Amino acid sequence: MSNYLDAAIATALGAGDRFLNIFGLDKDYLTGGYDQLRSFLGPHVQYPLGLIGLDVDYLVWLLCVLAPIIFAFVLPLITVTVFYLCICVINFVKFKHHFYQIGHSGNWRKAGRLACAIMWRTLGRLWHGYEVRGLDKLPINAESPAMLVYYHGEMPIDCYYLMAELVLQNNDKTKSVADRFVFQLPGWGAMLEAFNVIRGTRSECEEAFSQGYFVLLAPGGTREMLYSDANYDIHWGSRLGYAKLALKAKVPIYPVFTRNIREVFRFVRIRPFWNWQLKLYERFKLPFVLLYGGFPSKLVTFIGDPIMVESEENMAVEDLNERVQSALKNIIDNVQPKPGKIIRAFLERFHPVQVSL
Repeated sequence: MSNYLDAAIATALGAGDRFLNIFGLDKDYLTGGYDQLRSFLGPHVQYPLGLIGLDVDYLVWLLCVLAPIIFAFVLPLITVTVFYLCICVINFVKFKHHFYQIGHSGNWRKAGRLACAIMWRTLGRLWHGYEVRGLDKLPINAESPAMLVYYHGEMPIDCYYLMAELVLQNNDKTKSVADRFVFQLPGWGAMLEAFNVIRGTRSECEEAFSQGYFVLLAPGGTREMLYSDANYDIHWGSRLGYAKLALKAKVPIYPVFTRNIREVFRFVRIRPFWNWQLKLYERFKLPFVLLYGGFPSKLVTFIGDPIMVESEENMAVEDLNERVQSALKNIIDNVQPKPGKIIRAFLERFHPVQVSL
């Protein structure tokens, strides 16, 4: 065994030496290093390795085999991780004065919201190259409420990213509506409260509008998350509550869509298991689904032109709902390739596609 191993190692090292010789390195660069490593390890590890049935030759061979993996993947990954940690630290330091002021005011919710916003924006920009186009369309006046209606993907991380951008741009008056099951998750209460996430009841939304908040919601909700797919069809059913609220509060509605939002996470849609999962949702109103992904796909959020809402007397709820769905569908048709492809969305990180509304 040892002779065959020695021959294999010698052959590999010889080939490596000939390749490195092209770049002007010593003729026996790898072979000499291997001999030095073997002579160094021999006296120290021969006995303990013998106790477990290994020898120095095997250990050195194993190191030679694993070296390309270590240098190609492990060490770069460690380096990149250190860089990302540094970026997070720099972002926190950048906003340290804001943290200091908020901390001394005793507003733990606002301090926590700012901390979460920094982390979400850092993650979005680094992992997804996240961008928002159309922020300038939103009301500048801090007392002007608005409703932002968005398409719900498998995982609404675009909602978190958009809220983070709004918080860090001194627009801290944004609330997001989440499905009721989210509030039942253990340990999530304080985070949802700090990040202004509400259940979306009529009273909560009306109060938010009266205080000048932006309310970010997805009329399709969990149903759209489950029943839509890579073709990005809108699934709102007969849900008209958002339109009734907008008409009563007379707030403008902004359609919002994120390109490639379904190319980050995917559900395991294997039949008949997928049909069973949908039946469980219809029965318990909980998403019993298997999720995979976290792919670094390019994400770009587009905010459309506002749909100005008239009084309830001059506009029917159904007409407003149709206008909003039509506006959102037009954005999807203009900016989203169908069907969505994970590879294509990933490559857009390096070859951005110029898309505009």
